[in-house]
Amino acid sequence: MLKSSRKKIDSLILICAGLLFCVNSKAAQVIKNQSTVILDQSQEIFFEQFLPSTFTLQLLQVKNKFNRHALVLGGVGEVDLQYWHGDEIPSTPILNYQTGNGLYLSQVTIDFMGTPTNWGMAFLSLSDSQVGQGNGTNGNYYYIKHAFILLGNLDVFPLYAAIGINTIPFGIFTGSGVWDVPLTYVYFNPQQAPQIALSYFKNNLNLNVVYYRDEVNYERHFNASFYYNNTLGNFKYTAGAGFISNLKTNSTGSNSTPNVRKKIILPDEMGDVWDFNASVNYKLLALAGEYLFAANKVSNNNNKPQTYSLGLSFTPTIYDEVTTFGICKSVSLHFRNVSAMLSGQDATQLSSGGLKDKWAASISRPLYLNNFVLGIDIERAVTYQSQHTMTYTLDMTAYL
Repeated sequence: MLKSSRKKIDSLILICAGLLFCVNSKAAQVIKNQSTVILDQSQEIFFEQFLPSTFTLQLLQVKNKFNRHALVLGGVGEVDLQYWHGDEIPSTPILNYQTGNGLYLSQVTIDFMGTPTNWGMAFLSLSDSQVGQGNGTNGNYYYIKHAFILLGNLDVFPLYAAIGINTIPFGIFTGSGVWDVPLTYVYFNPQQAPQIALSYFKNNLNLNVVYYRDEVNYERHFNASFYYNNTLGNFKYTAGAGFISNLKTNSTGSNSTPNVRKKIILPDEMGDVWDFNASVNYKLLALAGEYLFAANKVSNNNNKPQTYSLGLSFTPTIYDEVTTFGICKSVSLHFRNVSAMLSGQDATQLSSGGLKDKWAASISRPLYLNNFVLGIDIERAVTYQSQHTMTYTLDMTAYL
């Protein structure tokens, strides 16, 4: 049954790849005739700033800002200067993690969007993380971030559909800023995956139903979620909830960690996972919170796994540029001995005993151009074995 399902999904992926080729071939012909290649930032839009959980919705909302026959390019490059120190922490793939420093090219992504009709578009993202750190489990992790066909026109009809490789509409996973990855994300974020998605958006309500196959255990999953936002006077608020079936501990985290996790982390079955999230904005202040829990105990813990996070940001304009100050606390419960990503060494190492508590504070702002952002991040993490580590990151992000 599983093999049959995998073959069906693989066939759908091949169909999607063929459609991508056809759409891009058509777009290429139009470009040849009209010389229409533009950047996403030409309309003050950056694809790489879209929230993963509402990525397709945001694409539909901005597509009309671009020439319908244009090939739109986007992307991002990120360089990080880091220093970390603290207690010696057992980690993988090296034996211990304690003190160090380094300059890293953390990620490079390039995006392509083609919209040949009012009802159809194609999107492709190619990424490399931990660039130049050697091939293998802890460096040069190449992956396809997005490769999907999106069908829909919100100006006419509230339903839309996507098929292909895409992020999963689940959670918000908000950190303090440029580098912080909260423990909610570390333990519960599902990776982008081949999927079939049907969604609805009208009157600020977004509903999603997704069938997908993860790329670590090659198992089938069902995902459902909703997001709602509105304004009340000076307050803007959002609320959301989500569900994923049959999630395992070795298939979550950041894009760079599955290569390591699937080799060294036991595929503990967390079972069904639920997410609840909300945020409130008042003028320059924003408060966001999230809580997730799973149905099954993992790794001989005494209770069911949970995580939560709470973040606060302040965005004043300083010397004509919006400057973001952020702080975030995230906590995991009952994840002892489930490995978690450490922030130093370009986030290539995993704490073998798991992370229990994490604080992060950051400041970021554009420099000279809006597509170049400089950020400073300070993080403090505590393991389940009461080991402490501090990480300081100077992050330089450039959007194509």
